[in-house]
Amino acid sequence: MDAASAAYVALTSDGTDVLLMAADHALRRELSRRIRDDLVRLGHVHTGPAVRIADGALASVGDQIMCTRNDHALEAGEPGRGLANGDLLRIDAITPGGLMVRRALDADPVTGRRRWTDRQFLYAHFQDAELGYAVTDHAAQGRTVHTGLALITGAEDRQRAYVALTRGTNDNTAYVYTQPPRRADLAPGPRPAPELARYDRLARQAGALGASADETVGEEAAKDPVGVLAEVLGRDGQQLSALQAREQALANADTWPSCTPSGPPRRAPPGNAATRNCSPPLSHRSTGKSRATRRNGCGGRCAAPNWPGWMPGRCWPTQSGSGA
Repeated sequence: MDAASAAYVALTSDGTDVLLMAADHALRRELSRRIRDDLVRLGHVHTGPAVRIADGALASVGDQIMCTRNDHALEAGEPGRGLANGDLLRIDAITPGGLMVRRALDADPVTGRRRWTDRQFLYAHFQDAELGYAVTDHAAQGRTVHTGLALITGAEDRQRAYVALTRGTNDNTAYVYTQPPRRADLAPGPRPAPELARYDRLARQAGALGASADETVGEEAAKDPVGVLAEVLGRDGQQLSALQAREQALANADTWPSCTPSGPPRRAPPGNAATRNCSPPLSHRSTGKSRATRRNGCGGRCAAPNWPGWMPGRCWPTQSGSGA
């Protein structure tokens, strides 16, 4: 994260149109915070009056913020161009009525430098904006810049990595975690340091292999960034999503989730008792398909229909009135 932040600060200070991408919003917010701190120290962002924007972040003159909602009534620096979700804005001044900003344009095709609209405009609803130094992979879709910087943690899949590694026309760089990111444990109370237990476990493994614990710890800690990136590119997110959806459906098979369509279905003609078929009656879904289905079309895995007279496992009477 330090290397990615430093690269972004160097490139954006030089005027290069650069895009820094992360896997989730937590990483995005942390990267933006670090970058802003560096830009303040370098004097590119003023330390004077500041406003509070989304996520509790501060923004002042010189900061870059990202719009998070559409406002077609606001002319965003060009005639007929409204403000759109995802637009990058630069703060030129802070006024009582809002922020005076310029909107980022496509990079100069010759120099690759970032360009801004010639006209300023007043951005009054800035409270919903976010710091625009880093974005998520989803927000980067469709963007084209001179240089793309991608932070890869190792948990991404091929689809997300493709977006992050193809935004730059001249350069795309991946900053890869060689160790999994650790999050703070905020549970109260003392407990043994996890590194001690981990060292003991590795020491036992090292003794079995005839190596030292320090060597084993170093081997486990050292990861090849190219290998991590190769694992990410070999992971198909679409297949994983389909597999997870199937496992979730199987896990919920006996929980009767509610999927009964609105409105009572039309009951099929009676006569199930003649065949001793004690399944719920056939019915037509209340959709345009008009297709006869059993148990409301869900194979017995959806919620029990809510029309009067329905009972699980009941045989419906025949036309003569007999039936179980």
